[in-house]
Amino acid sequence: MGIEFSYKQIEQPFEDICSWQLIKVSRVCKLYQDGEYDFGIDYNVIKFLCHCSEDEAKALIKSLSNGNSDIINAMVWLITLITLAEYGKSNELVKAEMIFKLFDFTDCNN
Repeated sequence: MGIEFSYKQIEQPFEDICSWQLIKVSRVCKLYQDGEYDFGIDYNVIKFLCHCSEDEAKALIKSLSNGNSDIINAMVWLITLITLAEYGKSNELVKAEMIFKLFDFTDCNN
């Protein structure tokens, strides 16, 4: 008896993100918010915020873009990071709070 979860195997370019700690993702979100970046971001922003290689950043852009665009929606990217970090652990409430905070543009936590 009880609840059982099954988790899908995540493939690259997202596989590495699954081992990230939520604190790392929280720092990336803060850097994004403090940097006052646009909602449309390119691989240079991802590379800077995640400290990843150009190839890794471009692979993320390609996987999350609509068509062959070099720009992706920053919120989609950040939600992807939040959702996949610490993959397989029961921390949905923490992740939901992090996602809510992304959309709290007045920073009033309401």
